[in-house]
Amino acid sequence: MQAARDKALLLIGFAGAFLRSELVGLRIEDVTTYDTGLEIVIRRSKTDQEGGGRTVFIPAAKRKTCPVKAAIRRVGGDDAASKVAGHSLRAGYCTEAATVGLQLYQIREQTGHKSDVTLARYIRPVAKRKIPSLL
Repeated sequence: MQAARDKALLLIGFAGAFLRSELVGLRIEDVTTYDTGLEIVIRRSKTDQEGGGRTVFIPAAKRKTCPVKAAIRRVGGDDAASKVAGHSLRAGYCTEAATVGLQLYQIREQTGHKSDVTLARYIRPVAKRKIPSLL
């Protein structure tokens, strides 16, 4: 049961680009299910200190996805697992979203960032890995 909970938290955390505090603050009444995914109400956040709230939609997955922490430990050992931090899910989402071509405003809608400058700190520098060889 704990493994299923952990997997769900990791997948929802990544897909919603949630902060740790946003995941911890979720209640069952904050989640509405639809055929096409989940709608989650974030009541308060680091980016919403006044508690205005925001709604995040998480589309249904098209394929099975495995949780990251156990997979990282299996592949890279304890050292690699120790590099997974509180912002890893959020940064992972932002980086992957930018890599597949989502516009910054689209990413901000999911993360709740107020500015592109702050959002840019979450997008990891993967562009250099995609430069094609000229040789």
